[in-house]
Amino acid sequence: MRSKNSVSESNNSIVNNNMVVVASLQKKFKLSKKYMIILLGTVLILVIGFIILFFTKTNNKLPLNDVCTKYNSGLLNQAQASIADNNYPQLLNVVNRIKSLPGYTKDPNCLYPLVYYYVNIGDVKNSNISLAYLEKVYKPKQGFSKLFTNPLTIKQLNADVSSLDFNAQHLNILLINQPITANKTK
Repeated sequence: MRSKNSVSESNNSIVNNNMVVVASLQKKFKLSKKYMIILLGTVLILVIGFIILFFTKTNNKLPLNDVCTKYNSGLLNQAQASIADNNYPQLLNVVNRIKSLPGYTKDPNCLYPLVYYYVNIGDVKNSNISLAYLEKVYKPKQGFSKLFTNPLTIKQLNADVSSLDFNAQHLNILLINQPITANKTK
């Protein structure tokens, strides 16, 4: 068995060792406290930045294909039927319903019937506007909805809109260069 002195010496040695450890931790803690404050400040700034970035991106972008494809697939079926039948009065109804949907300009499947309709009725301004929206959101790997059978490609739509622009410009030139004639009354 140990004597009281040896236990006391052992306890003193443990206490002394603990004090040395505590003292060295205090020095390290004070030294790293400055770094901890800098590190925590940096982390806090990064977290706030990511939160702001996340909310601005989610508020400004609707997921592609959600507006017409997920929530209004019946509308796309009607658009496809109207396109297949060249039924422009019915397609106009579909176009008006699509344009009433919030976020339709973010969905290529909403924009395809619009571009198709405007090109085929000869509406230069709206075909250009709709095509510009479509080119921003269309993803070739994703393509258009499978509800559209044989949809035109972006390249074909672009060519159609360009042709429409060209024809409209030349028609204006022809109309401007026509001689003005007056009907003479007797």
